[in-house]
Amino acid sequence: AAMGGVAKQAYIAIKIDKKDVATAQKAMQGILDLAAKYQVSVAGGDTNSWQGPLVISTTVIGYSHDKGPVKRSAAKLGDIICVTGPLGGSIDGKHLSFEPRLKEAKELMDKLAINAMIDISDGLAKDLKAICDDSSLGALLDMSQIPISENILGSDIKLEKALTDGEDFELCLTLSKKEYDKYLGSRLETKLFPIGEIIESEGIYYQEDGKSKRLELMAYTHIF
Repeated sequence: AAMGGVAKQAYIAIKIDKKDVATAQKAMQGILDLAAKYQVSVAGGDTNSWQGPLVISTTVIGYSHDKGPVKRSAAKLGDIICVTGPLGGSIDGKHLSFEPRLKEAKELMDKLAINAMIDISDGLAKDLKAICDDSSLGALLDMSQIPISENILGSDIKLEKALTDGEDFELCLTLSKKEYDKYLGSRLETKLFPIGEIIESEGIYYQEDGKSKRLELMAYTHIF
């Protein structure tokens, strides 16, 4: 979805607890239901048994949109930065009911020219920085426009969590002002939330008291 691709085949490796075959059967039925929903073929994989918990490893193969894959490195100066949904609060349960943004990515690709795109898996601040770094540009965020998930419960740092929580898997994308105006005049089902724009100065910035300040927030960092 983050590169505008279409999912086609899934390969499932599953390890079953010998004493709990019923759970494995339910898991497999769930996999088949999802494959049917997203028109993905379960094309192969591997099944093993052991005396331990259920383990599932999935690899999905996809193909590029006719326009080609969308990269992180093609953001342009003046692009509008958008996200496809509220952010933060995955740890509070949102990730258990998440819908992959395949349909949204296809609709956006069909109707608009997307310059750069990424999925928000490590937090907006870090993943948007990946777009900026790869494009040798920066971002100026409007903090008041960042959509915050209702799943963030009882927190006095909701904005910080919306910026840094991982596992959102919403799309973060950039498109020209002309294309954003085209979106506003369209009837697309996919909702876009504009949160800022691409600027020349490298890094992530925001406005406070009439001044631009550099955003210095930590997000999830992989061990490798």
